[in-house]
Amino acid sequence: KDTRIAPELARVTESRGDLRNDVKQLSFNLRPVTNNPKLIWSLSYQLQDIRDQFRGFSSTVGNPYDREWGRGLQQGRHTVGIGLQSFPIFDVVYMSVNVSLSSGQRFTPSISGDVNGDGGFGNDRAYVYDPKTTADPALAAEMSTLLASGVTPAKQCLLRQLGTLASRGSCVAPWVAQAGMNFRFNPSKIGLPKRTSLVFSINNPLGLADMLVHGDDIRGWGMNIMPDPNLMFVRGFDPINKRYKYEVNQRFGSTRPTQSTIRQLPNVSLSLRLDVGSPRERQLLTQRLDIGRTKERKESGAKMTASMLKSLGSSTIPNPMALILQQPDSLKLTRKQADSLAVLSRLYTQRADAYWSPVSRSLEALPDEYSHPVAYAQYVRAREQTVDYLMTLVPDVKKLLTGTQKRKLPLQISNYLDVRVLKFLRSSSSGEFR
Repeated sequence: KDTRIAPELARVTESRGDLRNDVKQLSFNLRPVTNNPKLIWSLSYQLQDIRDQFRGFSSTVGNPYDREWGRGLQQGRHTVGIGLQSFPIFDVVYMSVNVSLSSGQRFTPSISGDVNGDGGFGNDRAYVYDPKTTADPALAAEMSTLLASGVTPAKQCLLRQLGTLASRGSCVAPWVAQAGMNFRFNPSKIGLPKRTSLVFSINNPLGLADMLVHGDDIRGWGMNIMPDPNLMFVRGFDPINKRYKYEVNQRFGSTRPTQSTIRQLPNVSLSLRLDVGSPRERQLLTQRLDIGRTKERKESGAKMTASMLKSLGSSTIPNPMALILQQPDSLKLTRKQADSLAVLSRLYTQRADAYWSPVSRSLEALPDEYSHPVAYAQYVRAREQTVDYLMTLVPDVKKLLTGTQKRKLPLQISNYLDVRVLKFLRSSSSGEFR
């Protein structure tokens, strides 16, 4: 340890962990209670207030050892989010859009350089010269030009502080809008296998629109460009008056892409994914059938019985009517609705039992050396018959329920009352449903 450290610096080093911050946040989220894929949207708002302590070393106007409180500079105070999820277009394309609107970040008018000699570059707050009272005519002219032609938020910030040292975080950048879009294609509608996923994505569609509308003279749509905080550049030192000579930065506070090296250009991508593995249902069926049959698994237990195999197959497609009857209080089912749903549930159970019973007995009787494809084909046939019958009951179930009750249905129930979902799950759950 170097004991020659100055006492003041040693004191700062020891106490640098005593700075504090105060964060307050208020959030609102709005989503519709519906299973209609055309109405799945979201709206959110977040109000965030951050105040933190800082030392003069990070934002100097006087003693760099002093501590002060000020607004946080990390992000905007307001954030609005808008989302549209999997909006169907003729059941061929499913569009998702997310838009985020954020108020601008705070920044401090600064001097590009270290004029107070504390070792920090760009942490010295600038003095906002009033062109009407400044003795230096060149500096006055430059300030007048900036106040006349600079970006509006920066001009308003400076006009409030003429003739004073700039306050920390006193300027605010413009609001920023950012967005993303993707289009997922229904493989069955465009002649692709069910296991295929085709997605067309646009990153920063606002930037793409900016380029299409304005050409090379883009306006920065969809870009989060940090404003230039440098108000003054040091251009020399006046030994007679013992003060620095400054030049006013005419790009102060600018977020224009033409005045910044930061670019967030849009890009488009097309991705194709193919699931080449065995369906989960086939893997599960094979694992269960192999118990007690294959050499590796003969000691793992006895072969599955017909009743166990029937339970395995029928459980892959749950009975939605029975699930609805388990929620009479939340759905406020009437006696007539409950009785009708019970009848439909019993019909579905009886028909599913009729499909799975012969298949389960056949699978139980398989020899040790059996054909996996043949066994799985029997499973698929019973599954398809069960789903086909369930689809004939779906219209009757929907007629029994009111619109409010349908909106209150949990997703794991409403999915099995959607014919599109049932068609997708008819043979297996392989692939990606949209």
